Amino acid sequence: FASILLVSLTLIVVGFVAIITFNTSYITKNALESLNLFAYVDKKADETKLAEIEYELKQNENIKDFTFSTKEEELELLSGEMLNEDLIKYYSGKKNPLFDVFVITLNDKKEDVAVVKTQLELIDGIDNVSSGNKEATESFIRSMKFVREVSIVISILLIIVSIFIIINTIKLTINARHKEIEIMRLVGATKMYIRLPFLYEGVIIGLIGGSIGFILLSATYYFGIHSNSLMVFQGTFLPTMQVLPRLLILLPVGGMIIGGAGSYFATMKFLNK
Repeated sequence: FASILLVSLTLIVVGFVAIITFNTSYITKNALESLNLFAYVDKKADETKLAEIEYELKQNENIKDFTFSTKEEELELLSGEMLNEDLIKYYSGKKNPLFDVFVITLNDKKEDVAVVKTQLELIDGIDNVSSGNKEATESFIRSMKFVREVSIVISILLIIVSIFIIINTIKLTINARHKEIEIMRLVGATKMYIRLPFLYEGVIIGLIGGSIGFILLSATYYFGIHSNSLMVFQGTFLPTMQVLPRLLILLPVGGMIIGGAGSYFATMKFLNK
């Protein structure tokens, strides 16, 4: 029982760290997808110039897609974001200081942003090009990658700890059945025949420990992301139904593999004497 508890606690920590890794990858992916370029059109540009700019954008192989937003639509958007409808009343028509803008999505946002930004600035009729909060987004992404890398290292270390727990548990069982094993060897039992019961024991310990961890973590994650305190972050975290299959593979199935590996290493030294 003690070994199951220890394996379960270790795998719970592994699962918790894995959840952090899953979510940092998910958040990083969403951050990259939200990174767009904004090409602001010269206020003097007419319909013909807008058509020329649109043609240039369609010819650019680095551009995946783009949308056009008029300065009136931009004012409505700004008004909604600032929760101030008076902005539309005060700045509508000729008093509108905003620009018509092309919102551009790139094929490879990690590599193409600077290249496409330079290309857009050379297009006649484009007043200026902004990458939004590119610097802040990239800094955030670097932080998320660091957290993910640290989480992976911690997970690997904890998996090694779990294997050693299994090894020590099986060694205790081997020592307790030392005479019985010697008799089996004397009557000609093969190494695999002797090893199988210990492999089964290790697999069962890993399965039970992993299943306990899976149930506790799944329930905690589900109720955690749906709690009132985290309601404001809805959509930020990976959905529960995408986390559960990964935890199922990592904990119960992973626990069985860890248990089997630990048992194999524990019996290998004894049976090779």
